[in-house]
Amino acid sequence: MSDAPSRAARSLASAIRHESAFGGSPLPTLKSVDATGKTVTLDDGTKLAIPPTLAVEKKALKPGANVKASYEEKGGEKVATSFMVMPSNVVGAVLHTIARC
Repeated sequence: MSDAPSRAARSLASAIRHESAFGGSPLPTLKSVDATGKTVTLDDGTKLAIPPTLAVEKKALKPGANVKASYEEKGGEKVATSFMVMPSNVVGAVLHTIARC
């Protein structure tokens, strides 16, 4: 049986601990989504524009969803350069793994 899922969970848990050690939020959540799905607000108040060049499943953009995102500032606006909604089963597995570490 492959150890790939547990290796992936350990890697993600390690990345989350690394972010937390430097003051980052381990898993930001969506606070709100505009009607077009082109702008989201994270739980810390950060507003991100999602450009059409990013493939984001609009149905997954729901308040409370955990996300992993990167952005750069362009013209005073935070524009996502990567954006991924984390499936809740992955989030649960990561938190469980962190708790065991």
